[in-house]
Amino acid sequence: MKKVLLLFMFLPSLLFAQNEAYIIVHEQTGKILLEKNATDPKYPASLTKLMTLYITFDALSQNIYTPNSQLTISQKASEQVPSKLGLVAGEKISVRDAVLGVIIKSANDASVVLSENLSGSEQKFSDIMTKTAKQIGLSKTNFENASGLGDDNQYSNAKDLALLGMAIYLHFPQYYDLFSKESFVYKETQYTTHNHLLKNYEGTDGLKTGYIKKSGYNIVASVERQGVRLFGVYLGGNTITERDEKMKNLFNEAFKKFFNIEKRYQKDRLFYLQLGAFSQKANALKKQESYTGSKIENKKDLYLVKIENLSYDEAQRQCEKIKAKKEECLIQSVK
Repeated sequence: MKKVLLLFMFLPSLLFAQNEAYIIVHEQTGKILLEKNATDPKYPASLTKLMTLYITFDALSQNIYTPNSQLTISQKASEQVPSKLGLVAGEKISVRDAVLGVIIKSANDASVVLSENLSGSEQKFSDIMTKTAKQIGLSKTNFENASGLGDDNQYSNAKDLALLGMAIYLHFPQYYDLFSKESFVYKETQYTTHNHLLKNYEGTDGLKTGYIKKSGYNIVASVERQGVRLFGVYLGGNTITERDEKMKNLFNEAFKKFFNIEKRYQKDRLFYLQLGAFSQKANALKKQESYTGSKIENKKDLYLVKIENLSYDEAQRQCEKIKAKKEECLIQSVK
């Protein structure tokens, strides 16, 4: 494995200190542009899944699996707590669907499926995760499971997680674009990304968010503007909105201060909510009946249910209400 190096001085820290941590890194040079508490140990939550994906991408690149390879779903995988795809023990899922389930839905059941099929058991896989972390330069990270569910011995920090995001981008560019997908359909159910920056922060093209109660709201993101690519990590947000806004503000500061690149996002752009994508029109009609003002659009053999002509703020408010009802929605910009 190749190491990804950052120019950084290590600082002493208290274990799992209850404060925010962040880092912004210039990908082309590895230079740290902004940082706070960046080596303090933290619970990574679902950012753990980035290492699960890194190892999966390595297996794909070595032709151990193909995207269409079928993986067996175990009883343990099917019993994982949400977030999940609702996988059924004894059935199969393709590598591609499992990977997209991990990236977009942050599915714990899909993470376990990948770990068990790649190594025989999740425990063996977690040992491989920690070994791989050390090989690529993550010196203060330890993994105990493939999903990021709470474990006192599972820890990382902002600096190591930035390294991991960069490693995926640099080592597996052929798979990196999967992180830019905002939704995917599995068994006629549409799942939408938790990474709101893909929709509302110009230049964002990956990577992932995470949350458990002990960690707060976390994110690893990459943004490219005018040929400049930055990787950012923010850990410990009190809410999703706080996490997203602080991450965007840090990127704004770094682009302006170090590269004189101004924020160009247009607040007056129009957006629409996509409430579902269905192969059967009857299912689309059923969804439409639940939402006043929604319409159906036929696109590439799918029936899309949409609410149109919304500001971003209004689209976000409506989407949050929909998700509170345990339903999916996707905010899309009108091009």
